[in-house]
Amino acid sequence: MIRAQNLKLLLKREGWSNAHFGRLMGWTDGQYVGQLMNRRKPFTEKTARLIEEKANLPKRWLDEIHEAAEYEPGTLTDPETLHIVGESAARYMAKKDIPPNEGRELAHTSGPSDFTEAFNNARTPNSAPVIEWARLGDDLKKANYELEGCELLSVPDSASQYCKWVTVTDDHIRFGIRKGNKVAIEPLLDGVHIPVENEVYLFRSVASGKFFLAEYRSLASGAFEAIPSTGHPLDSIRHGLEIVGIHKGTWK
Repeated sequence: MIRAQNLKLLLKREGWSNAHFGRLMGWTDGQYVGQLMNRRKPFTEKTARLIEEKANLPKRWLDEIHEAAEYEPGTLTDPETLHIVGESAARYMAKKDIPPNEGRELAHTSGPSDFTEAFNNARTPNSAPVIEWARLGDDLKKANYELEGCELLSVPDSASQYCKWVTVTDDHIRFGIRKGNKVAIEPLLDGVHIPVENEVYLFRSVASGKFFLAEYRSLASGAFEAIPSTGHPLDSIRHGLEIVGIHKGTWK
């Protein structure tokens, strides 16, 4: 059932009709799509992974609980759902039992916001693990359930299950970020994000593999500049840069 509901969410989010999505998948029309969503055809593991691949979704996206979905009554307690997503369904249903806001302040790119600190070792839909800067290359694109044993902090509801908190090792005074602060980074896994001028992103040097925070500024012909807190702007083509993550907020 969870896969059928998430497929409905995908089509609604993208504005696709059943017929359009059927053609995208290489099927004759949208009839099979409708049968999957209405549970008249079995939504198998093979079909779910194929849809994620064709739609450029993270692996097992159809098996996750998403804040934006409008789940039908009984979806999250259905035996099929529990078999696929396990205890996360129960935690989602019990989300209102999380302690109230403790007044901790996050400096957000769009302004200050308050968030709560999640229970240590708890797995809630709006929490993310804290990883070390030195392990960005290994841990950034992993799903959060693969990072057992990490400290957990809450993240914005808009964050995906891949969002991470990363402990900063240098001062970035112009961005209001100090050494030892934690920044929430949403990794770019599908390459469809359109960067926003003067917002802070996580960049990576293709040549050295080094990660750094900088502001984004577009240039002609699809190129861009990464403007660090100190030093000169870096040209994406000349310096071989790629954007690998969105800065969602900072834990002071």
